[in-house]
Amino acid sequence: RLVTAVPPVVDLAGQWQALQQAYPASQAQIILTGKCGQELARVLAGKQDPLALLFPGGSVEIAEQLYRESPQARVFNEMVAQSVQAALAQLPAERPLRMLEIGGGTGGTTSSVLPVLPAQRTQYVFTDIGPLFLSRAEERFAQYDFVQYQVLDIERDPAAQGFAGQQFDLILAVNVLHATVDLTQTLAHTRQLLAPGGMLLLVEGTGPENWVDITFGLTDGWWRFTDTATRPDYPLIAQATWYDLLRQAGFATMAALPVANGRFRQALILAQAAAFAQAGHWLILHDSAGIGQAAAAQLAAQGESCTLIPAPTPQTVPDAEQFKQWLAEAGERPLRGVVHLWNLDLPAPVGTESLEPWQRVGTGSIVSLIQALGTLPEPAKLWLVTRGAQPVVAGDVPVVAQAPTWGLSKVIHLEHPELAAVRLDLDPQQDAATQAAILFAELAQPDAETYVAARHGQRYVARLSRCLLKPGEAQPEAPAVRLQKSPDGVLDKMTLAAVERPLPGPDQVEIRVLAAGLNFRDVMNALAMRDDPDPLGGECSGVVTAVGANVTHFAVGDAVLALAAGSFGSYVLADAAFVAPKPAHLSFAEAATFPTAFFTAYYSLHTLGKLQAGDRVLIQAASGGVGMAAVQLAQLAGAEVFATASQPKWEKLRQMGVPHIFNSRTLDFADEIMTVTGGAGVDVVLNSLAGEFVAKSVAVLAQNGRFLEIGKRDVWTPAQFAAARPDADYHLIDLAAGMVEQPDAVSPVFQEVMALVNGGTLQPSPLQTFPLAQAADAFRTMAQTRHIGKIVITQDEEG
Repeated sequence: RLVTAVPPVVDLAGQWQALQQAYPASQAQIILTGKCGQELARVLAGKQDPLALLFPGGSVEIAEQLYRESPQARVFNEMVAQSVQAALAQLPAERPLRMLEIGGGTGGTTSSVLPVLPAQRTQYVFTDIGPLFLSRAEERFAQYDFVQYQVLDIERDPAAQGFAGQQFDLILAVNVLHATVDLTQTLAHTRQLLAPGGMLLLVEGTGPENWVDITFGLTDGWWRFTDTATRPDYPLIAQATWYDLLRQAGFATMAALPVANGRFRQALILAQAAAFAQAGHWLILHDSAGIGQAAAAQLAAQGESCTLIPAPTPQTVPDAEQFKQWLAEAGERPLRGVVHLWNLDLPAPVGTESLEPWQRVGTGSIVSLIQALGTLPEPAKLWLVTRGAQPVVAGDVPVVAQAPTWGLSKVIHLEHPELAAVRLDLDPQQDAATQAAILFAELAQPDAETYVAARHGQRYVARLSRCLLKPGEAQPEAPAVRLQKSPDGVLDKMTLAAVERPLPGPDQVEIRVLAAGLNFRDVMNALAMRDDPDPLGGECSGVVTAVGANVTHFAVGDAVLALAAGSFGSYVLADAAFVAPKPAHLSFAEAATFPTAFFTAYYSLHTLGKLQAGDRVLIQAASGGVGMAAVQLAQLAGAEVFATASQPKWEKLRQMGVPHIFNSRTLDFADEIMTVTGGAGVDVVLNSLAGEFVAKSVAVLAQNGRFLEIGKRDVWTPAQFAAARPDADYHLIDLAAGMVEQPDAVSPVFQEVMALVNGGTLQPSPLQTFPLAQAADAFRTMAQTRHIGKIVITQDEEG
């Protein structure tokens, strides 16, 4: 065919930037797609490593944002958290939960799940294929002391990696199992780790998505599968195929949760293992009341076989050889366990003489049993059952005849840990049928507890608890909390302290905080790097809960954003002059990115810096919150933007249309700027850097330029600056002080900026959110400058 017209030139960079501004919540997805799309030809030609595009400079920041902040990730992470909560609700209130996360990676799902778990009864094992993500996760989730971190390659036998079989009640695998060579083998290994009746919570893509294909699909790992009978030409499989594979792996029941937004080609699948993966055999040394026999009948209903041996008399107690014969009756079936209930038939002694002979039936038979178990090629789990042998609740009187078994069991635990002996003390007040049901529940779903007692319908386990020498008086329920810094500047020692809710003053409003922006001033305050009396947090978004007598333009229930000291709390008081309506098109988290960053940037560049079209402006640390706000404002003013940032963050600035980008980690930027400008320098400098960078920033300022200092460290005095550059203007900017000392002068500027926000002229910066309970992680992320744009601390799903 002949070419009849030249195809129109499409401004891809402009479209890319427009997409990011229109969909800020999808920043990571759009950035990855754009970067990989631009380099697609070079990747296919073998000239570009796709991993360098996905993880520039080895950084996982974009990946972390994708797996935690993208709309799809937020939907599924919340669904996972709710599913875990539902699973917890099915367990007895005191039953421990053993959880395993396969391929935890950046911890996107982990951050949603850990806060809903009961810390006192959870064992959570976070795994990944290598140590890199483990060390990052251990630092990030340091506040959760019930989490362990281990390397696990699910393609290899878990037993060879130190993981005992059937030890987890719940396994999470989110977008990870598809990335293995053979799904049948992978699911077999996963099933191997689940306890009988345990649950696998699986999230996987169920069909191709174009953006995934041109990002992660560029890596060799995406296409490394070899099970072509299941996956002929693509690594992701349909939900029905997952069901087939799960059944083959020994899962008894499957269900998928519906997704509110059908555009997501993903499924959350819950699969429950059978009560016992393979029919086994039990040796039950039963009592005369039928408790052991009833439990055996329930085991038989599950496909298990049992050898039942009644309690002997003191004269007929079997020796180790007899126990060996009974153990051999398991035949080819695996010996699931040995349950000793003969203590239940011991009569109440009338004296020490009557106690001794019956101890042959109790502790004496256990010693012989242990000798026999020691000859087995594979250890068998042991349950030692008593009734009322231990005082558990007030009023309990121990049964003397059975108490010695608990003492002996401690020796067994030390000398034969391979038997994983469980001591189960039944409730003397319950009938035999109830006791049998409790026994069966323990046998069918064992956990890590070794001391268990049943009393009044409750399950008790042994715990050491702290005892206060001087118990304090009971405190009333706190109406509000606020994040408090540690005096020694340790982030992990920050606490949520109860505070009162004072009534708003005549010109104030009270706000229920739903999201609050984190700023570098907060980090320095928390790290005790500056003497700052203000509470942590200086900006927020939320809902008005009370108004002062003079406030007429806000009412209870209004959604607002504000500048307010102490915003890292559940409620905050704000001067109504620094409160503005929240735009309806913004989420609370997005709204919280505006007050400090855009107010600071606007006041600096326009009010003080008099920025004009055609001016050259240097924005230091341009990938931060104030920096990105300044870039937008400078571009709107028609200025030529020069920006510094660390190299992994340059791509984001390029997408924003910044023409001149320099490295903020070296002093070379000064000479490079002078070269680009032909020795003229820049008209305006917005500085936030410290040390030697201050002098270099002064050096690039053009004749009669304006230097705007918003930094908090190594700040020059006006005298110092005047000595170095008498021709230029110098402004030290501290809006927090200005709000207190000159509120009438600065509040109109704030309202002017907020009008631009409400009019849609300004777009929210990229953001990374942390719940208030993980505030230390948020502060640490900013301190290590691992973020792009703003960090926002949320307190509610609405954020």
